Amino acid sequence: MRTSWYRIAVRIVAVACLLSAAVWGIGAVIVDGKTDTFREIQEVERHIHNRERWFGVAVSPSGITNGGDSDVMAPYVPDAGNDDWGAWVLLLGTADTPSIPGMTKFDPHRLFLTAMERNTSIHRVQIAWHATSATMALAAGDYTELMIKPSSASFLSIPVPMRTERQDAGATIWIRVWADGQNTGTVNMFLGIHEYES
Repeated sequence: MRTSWYRIAVRIVAVACLLSAAVWGIGAVIVDGKTDTFREIQEVERHIHNRERWFGVAVSPSGITNGGDSDVMAPYVPDAGNDDWGAWVLLLGTADTPSIPGMTKFDPHRLFLTAMERNTSIHRVQIAWHATSATMALAAGDYTELMIKPSSASFLSIPVPMRTERQDAGATIWIRVWADGQNTGTVNMFLGIHEYES
């Protein structure tokens, strides 16, 4: 029932956006008979009703080529530094996407946390994207951040959504963590992505 109401709400918002565009002239640029607003609504719809793939650490990691596999149950385990950022860990390498044949784009979508060594501490998490390098991604500002502090063990069973940009297939995805006031602190996690044809 909740899913049905959610879909109705999405469609009501979509109609409201189209009416606003018509009244206020928003989305007046028309390409192939479609306004910018309509294209944006299509994009949101495609993102919500999509296939998701989950990755864990690769069975045979190889440089920046292979960081994750989509058919494993072993989590990634980034480790915090000494009350500072830990080392960057490769989540997806240049050969890890597309995981669905024919897809040319993807976006990192959610993290599924399964264990935290310092489970009473606040954690900062950075997820970066670049053709080859986490360091270059950081310098370019191509990363997003999460703040995480478990309030109970049940928190760890809920995937955490992320805000990231769409990437070309073959882009590398990296992660590092910081456990406040702690010297090291591992976080076990899986990465969920959406893939797109274009």
